[in-house]
Amino acid sequence: MIALRLLRSGWIIPWLLALLILSGCQPQSTPSVVAHTGLLEYNRSVEQTMQAAGEQHVWSFVGTQGDRLTVQFESDSLSPDLTLDYTGQPLASLTGGTYRHRATIPDVILPATGTYVITLTQVFAEGGSYRLTLVTPEERTEQSPTPALSASPQAPDAAALLSTATPLPPTPTALPRVPSGSQLQPYQPVQGRIAAPGEVARFTIFAEAGKTISIGARSLDSAGSLAPVVELYAPSGILLAVAESDPNAARPEALLFSTALPATGAYVVFVGDIVGLARGSFEISFGYDASLRRRLQASPPADVPQTGVLDIPAFQDAWPLSLMAGDILSAAAVADAGSNLDPVLSLFGPYGQVLYSDDDSGGGTSAALRQAVIPESGDYLLAVGPGGPGLGQYTLIWRYEARANP
Repeated sequence: MIALRLLRSGWIIPWLLALLILSGCQPQSTPSVVAHTGLLEYNRSVEQTMQAAGEQHVWSFVGTQGDRLTVQFESDSLSPDLTLDYTGQPLASLTGGTYRHRATIPDVILPATGTYVITLTQVFAEGGSYRLTLVTPEERTEQSPTPALSASPQAPDAAALLSTATPLPPTPTALPRVPSGSQLQPYQPVQGRIAAPGEVARFTIFAEAGKTISIGARSLDSAGSLAPVVELYAPSGILLAVAESDPNAARPEALLFSTALPATGAYVVFVGDIVGLARGSFEISFGYDASLRRRLQASPPADVPQTGVLDIPAFQDAWPLSLMAGDILSAAAVADAGSNLDPVLSLFGPYGQVLYSDDDSGGGTSAALRQAVIPESGDYLLAVGPGGPGLGQYTLIWRYEARANP
């Protein structure tokens, strides 16, 4: 659809001519031949040589769910296509020729425990040597299996008295810049860029069947420049949803709300300009249900009700908890009288994964979690977000059902 929009704009014709000229430097018709296979280990570089266009090197490694890593490629002469796959589905990629000899796929969080594959495909005629490294920020840690999703048939008893805690404003942070082909993580906004008319940025999201996600891409430039359009494709390649921004807005933003996912796998997100004419930087983020950005709150004490306000569309309040392996807790989020909010309550693990989530099992629109078992010691987030378009004030309370031995 983005391509059709460019065709109507007239800009795709010179873009295609340029592509045809450039294609003389890239032998796309050369069939790929697997010339090397090997195994990778974290923080240990491997070196190999590629000889000609179409040559493929396939490297595999065993990863654990939640592992955070960066794929680092270095060479004096090569710029191959680079793809990171899990079970045959791409998690992140770099296109040959879009970087010069050195590149990284930054900050990838592995979605499951299993075997991952990195494929290098040389697209230019010249050969040369390269170094490939999987860089991790710290040593791997053993993790307990992730518990199944659970919800309580009734909410824990919420005290009538409300605390006077005031929600904190969003904390301004510098947006990390990532290349096209990067994997997106929930509630972690990043900065992308459309560098030329007709260009499209590509991102991947790994998610489970049955989840509902929201995606937003907003221009970081002044009015009259980039007006984002977002397209979401299923692992099967079917277009699921499209969102367009208002080009006349001060900061045009394309918002794709509450899209249900039909399968477990890698989803592809394309971001382009609404008419294919503009270039510029944009922020992109995604989250679950009707939220895609996060606002950090103060750590709430157990058994003390906290008052929160969701007054900005697509925002989620995150309340940090420091928990021990073996702790068991319950929690509830209740919309206050007169509020239009339908709260969704979720517990996120140390690696950003959703461990437990609930919408309405606490009675009415109240959300509740009961007997949530903590699989490993670390920092967790108890998050309250909107389950629909309604906003308003809510009360959150949590308690220990059992404490692990220190």
